[in-house]
Amino acid sequence: MANGFALAGIADLVTEWERAVLQFTASLIPPRRQAVAALATALLLGACARYRADPLPVAPAGPVMRNVLRDAAAIQRPFLRPVTIAPGQPLDPNAIAAIAVVANPDLVALRARAGVAEAQAFAAGLLPDPTFGAGFDSILRGPDPVPNITGNLGFSLAALRSRASVLARAKASARQVRLDLAWAEWQTAGQARIQTVRVLALA
Repeated sequence: MANGFALAGIADLVTEWERAVLQFTASLIPPRRQAVAALATALLLGACARYRADPLPVAPAGPVMRNVLRDAAAIQRPFLRPVTIAPGQPLDPNAIAAIAVVANPDLVALRARAGVAEAQAFAAGLLPDPTFGAGFDSILRGPDPVPNITGNLGFSLAALRSRASVLARAKASARQVRLDLAWAEWQTAGQARIQTVRVLALA
């Protein structure tokens, strides 16, 4: 009787399939050894891996992700259109491409470099700053009691003469950086779309 209760107590902890296995095993083993056999069988079945759905939680978007979503919604490129991305929703190839262009660290650095080049081109177009100086000398002893006052005003004619060539060089450099950025973004977007299509084809 004790063996039967032990077997029944263990069987309550397992699934229907495991209960069937335990009953079949018990029918093949002498009554004196059923409790030990039932315990060993339950331990073996408990070690088997069983599938159970455990979806990932949808966490709220952090500050970095919010910036990515904002930039993706405001992106303006000939090869990309603005896209509104909702966290937890499926992404199409255009959304994947927009995220890749916005969040790629190399492209972020290249965009910062383009901004620096634009600032340098703007600075090259400014006129040279004039200089002004003044001095005052007090005469401590002598026949002339009038203090010595000096002043000077300067303007770099050499910088003014070379301003056109410096400005043209800065604009050309900024244009080169913009073209490099456009080429890198186009390649990144294209590769992102290709990889997305490949993943969808495997699904």
